[in-house]
Amino acid sequence: MIKKLTALILLCLMILPVHVYAEDNYVTQNLDEILTEEEIEHDFSNYEETDDQIPIYLFHGRGCTYCKNFLNFLNDNIDEYGKYFKVVGYEVWYNTENADLMDEVADFLGESSNGVPFIVIGDQVFTGYSSSWDEQILSAITNLYNSEDRYDVFEEMAKGDTSISNGTVILWNLFFVVVATIIIVLTNHFENKKLTVRIDELEEKLTHKQNKSSKKETAKENLE
Repeated sequence: MIKKLTALILLCLMILPVHVYAEDNYVTQNLDEILTEEEIEHDFSNYEETDDQIPIYLFHGRGCTYCKNFLNFLNDNIDEYGKYFKVVGYEVWYNTENADLMDEVADFLGESSNGVPFIVIGDQVFTGYSSSWDEQILSAITNLYNSEDRYDVFEEMAKGDTSISNGTVILWNLFFVVVATIIIVLTNHFENKKLTVRIDELEEKLTHKQNKSSKKETAKENLE
């Protein structure tokens, strides 16, 4: 019994950190998928995504006019600037998890997420879209691409989440170990108590048997 309980506790301890670190599954789209969904004609024969490109995190709404204008702007500049960036898109009007993520990112960056598109390039945020921002957006793309220390908001958020998660894991593991130890000690105590009672019962039976045998011997001797 104790061995089985110990094995179960160890298994739970192994599973617990995995549960704490589990991440939500957000739905992302790349630029080609978003343009296709928004029925924007595009030719990506000379464009491909690479690990060297910087990510443009785009929180958008399906059918949003301002989002579509921004997508057209990116599409128009794909030949000249496509080598610098790739788009990681999150549709937020029809996906609540993506919408919650947008709020988390905005809070982390100290911004307001009260409209789409919500565009994140490095640590720069563009809420909404206006053609007057075109040069500023292109500058943000090239500056981040050429930076030796590229800022990525999700990497920065992950650092904070990892610290909190590690603390949570430590506390939960400590609590679980304490509870498990108490359970094992109590279980061991009751098992020992049962064993003691059993031994006492056997000793009592043996004594009773010995007394009975002794009486028979005495009776036999008296008859003789």
